[in-house]
Amino acid sequence: MGYYIDESGELVVVFDPGVDIEAWRRRMAPHLGKGNVEYRTESCPRSQEDLLRIQDEIEPDFFTKPSEIAFSTSPDPATCTVRVESDLFTREDIRRLIDRFGAAISLVTTPGSPPERA
Repeated sequence: MGYYIDESGELVVVFDPGVDIEAWRRRMAPHLGKGNVEYRTESCPRSQEDLLRIQDEIEPDFFTKPSEIAFSTSPDPATCTVRVESDLFTREDIRRLIDRFGAAISLVTTPGSPPERA
């Protein structure tokens, strides 16, 4: 699935549901400095395939003013969601995103995200 560095600086490796994490550890041990690399593992309730499918569904046509919207999407292993960013979303856009995707997305509407549409 992916990885991220948490707030304490620890490496977190995130797996799709159903992955045998112990088998993965045995295979990766020789490549992780014989166990000297500190990390923890987590399982995501959604697969990478699920997140990519959701990401593909979020296209400009989804929004109320598609010609005026600038946004970005990316699978986020830290939250097991598709991160959707824009400071141009209307309340209707946000409602539609939440109604359609629920907890499978995380919205970032901070001013300046993402860059303005060229």
